[in-house]
Amino acid sequence: MRPILLVFTLVLLTFQAFGQEMDTTKYRIETSDGNIFIGTITISTDTHLQMMTDRYGEITLRQEDIRKKEVIHDSMIVQGKVWFENPQATRYFWAPNSFTIQRGEGYYQNVWVFVNQFVIGFTDNVSFGAGLVPMFLFGESTPVWFTPRVSFPLAKNFSLGSGALIGTVAGETDTSFGIVFFTSTIGDKNQNLSFNLGWGYSDGDFAETPTFGLNVLLRLGPKGYFITENYLINDGIDNYFLLMAGGRSIVKRMSVEYGLLHPGESGVVLPWLGLTVPFSRKKN
Repeated sequence: MRPILLVFTLVLLTFQAFGQEMDTTKYRIETSDGNIFIGTITISTDTHLQMMTDRYGEITLRQEDIRKKEVIHDSMIVQGKVWFENPQATRYFWAPNSFTIQRGEGYYQNVWVFVNQFVIGFTDNVSFGAGLVPMFLFGESTPVWFTPRVSFPLAKNFSLGSGALIGTVAGETDTSFGIVFFTSTIGDKNQNLSFNLGWGYSDGDFAETPTFGLNVLLRLGPKGYFITENYLINDGIDNYFLLMAGGRSIVKRMSVEYGLLHPGESGVVLPWLGLTVPFSRKKN
């Protein structure tokens, strides 16, 4: 019986080794200096990770240099290309949706060079932002604002959120402005629609009628998105529309937003150009 036991043991070890060699799970590894590698992990220790990449062959990385590691699931392969998670999934051109910013993650946003804003997640449901237009560089009064927000996923493809933009003009009195808003989002981070309802205010006086918003994001490819952001605004006398349409392109981890803005009933069309740089704590 011993030879039979020996043969069985050898066969079992062979299958185990074969199973390890045939592990074809693919990973996306992002290092702290911004490099991205895609391939299978062959060896992983406390200090180093070895992987066989699709483009560079076998490489070795230090664990301390790995910022993020994620599995490439079959659902992420679309038409033979890898579609990674949307790195700017929590907003459109300017307005947020109801998706949450995770604790420790955030982004810096710049629009038209002079409009600057930072947003960071304090918990998985609460975020806070601050922004300014640095007119003090030209000896003028500077608009500043804060943006607290809460978000709650209620189902797989449905979430609710609420927040505010609370602003003032530094160096002047009685110049408060902003909006308190509620939002609901249907869909996932690649295809979604949001309905917003908000009440603007100025110098402490709230608008009598709300502003309605309808925003859409559609993913067009691995790194491209279509965005439209639209509002129905009542100034106390008349209703008018503010319409925006354009796209977003992902360049490494940054995103560039571009489009056209049509304010009010005039025939004026303005260009929109923004840049967003995300940041987060190290993830392994």
